[in-house]
Amino acid sequence: MPVPVWNVVTGRPPTSGIRDYDVFYFDGGDLSWEAEAAVIKAGWEVTAGLPAEVEIRNEARVHL
Repeated sequence: MPVPVWNVVTGRPPTSGIRDYDVFYFDGGDLSWEAEAAVIKAGWEVTAGLPAEVEIRNEARVHL
């Protein structure tokens, strides 16, 4: 599980105040929506147990 650094530093539970997690990656080799959707689907499978929504985006597509 990701550890929110500020919660640890301030002595709060790791999930305190967390509504979602933003995960980004950079793949300039394939800017298609299909490629990003495949990564999002795989990421959701891995993070299914987290008590918050996870948003995954290819930062190389931001300009699109």
